[in-house]
Amino acid sequence: MPLVGFGVVWVSFPNWRFCRCTRRNSRRFQLYSKTVDYDVIVVGGGIGGLALSAALKTVLKWSGSVLVVEQSTSESFETGSALGLWTNAFKCLDALGNQVGSHLRNKSCPLEGVVIRDAQRGQLLKYIPLDKCKGGPHEFYYVRRRDLVDTLCSLYLSSPDAEYLSGVTVENLRQDDCMIVDCSNGKSFKCRVVIGADGIGSVVRKYLYPCPRWPRKIRSNGYLACRGIVGSHQLPKRVCDELESHWSPYISQIWGKGIRVGVAPLDANHTCWYWFLTINESKCKDRYENKWQLSPQNISEWIVDWFYPIPQIIQNTGVEDIHIQQCADSLDVLLPRKYFANQTCLVTLLGDAAHPTTPNLAQGAALALEDALVLASHLYSATWTNNDTILETLYEYENQRLFRTQQLVVQSHIIGKLLQLENEWICSLRDNVGTKVFLRSRDFLRHAIWDVPSCFLK
Repeated sequence: MPLVGFGVVWVSFPNWRFCRCTRRNSRRFQLYSKTVDYDVIVVGGGIGGLALSAALKTVLKWSGSVLVVEQSTSESFETGSALGLWTNAFKCLDALGNQVGSHLRNKSCPLEGVVIRDAQRGQLLKYIPLDKCKGGPHEFYYVRRRDLVDTLCSLYLSSPDAEYLSGVTVENLRQDDCMIVDCSNGKSFKCRVVIGADGIGSVVRKYLYPCPRWPRKIRSNGYLACRGIVGSHQLPKRVCDELESHWSPYISQIWGKGIRVGVAPLDANHTCWYWFLTINESKCKDRYENKWQLSPQNISEWIVDWFYPIPQIIQNTGVEDIHIQQCADSLDVLLPRKYFANQTCLVTLLGDAAHPTTPNLAQGAALALEDALVLASHLYSATWTNNDTILETLYEYENQRLFRTQQLVVQSHIIGKLLQLENEWICSLRDNVGTKVFLRSRDFLRHAIWDVPSCFLK
């Protein structure tokens, strides 16, 4: 049953909660002399957008007003299968409240290390225990994306004045004395700041084009990422016994030629297993007209000669539990926009909208969470006296995130290119020499070393 609250109607759906904006024109928030509908409008109700909104309203108890606009509804919201969360991601989740990180840990399986094997014989190439990595203690879990998004959404909606508008797309942004957001439902909202958290195909980023601070060209890296979840009840008993005996509690990666596979338990009881496979698009184009409709049988054909039980895991996964996406990023040179006189709009980006990256470091969700907390800390401590002070706050956030995010985007790009090589001689050199000379346990998780803003440590 809908609950009428403080200016919103909260509606409960299965596994999801949305609130529909019911703000009357006479009820407006005001941080200084100019009147607006909202202080901040967040475009995108995914991981980054919800984390930012929850950090501001639920954790920091910010007095300003926030509206989250999400184009999907409860029925159409696509949250994929699972994603990897390293130490820095869980630091962010713990900063949003101990119950957030603990809830997700309890539903997932703690993994102790990374095992890398050769595709043909299953020969061990490298084992990296997490407790040997610099900057520890480290932790890693595969978490269902839906669980993460639902947890963040519930946290945000627990704030008494949280507002969430679903099933609505942003069609245009305009700037007058404030920002004006035109939506597909025919309504326009005035706000001080627009935050684009709407993913790799960001509508908000297109409004900023061509800004030197943000990516201008998003390019495919030439390979697809297939992700799947398979239940133990779907697997033959022999496969389950093999996984229990030799594949847990580790992240197992198997390197082939133009193909990689990863396998790990998804929950503490090992009732579900998560797998991913990256395959060069050229291999798909040669054989399948529509590379986005690969079935378990199509996928397993490419690894039919791999060691047991890799092919069997994929073959027994349901088609509905496999998600495929093109791996893309941007290597555009980015520059601080404060040095460009025409870049003065009160708009900024976070997550994949700001720095689309490939999944090779498992840092997409983590960087979105980091962005959210850093931006929330700047907005929370800002002096909202006029547009100039707000703009300076956005510049400070963007400059603080520039080097770290671009460094990891480039690092992930290079790793992906190396691991998707097809030349037999180079792959042999990579596997037998590169893993021993360059892949050192001590430095393996430098990308996961990061600390949350001090305002979340109080």
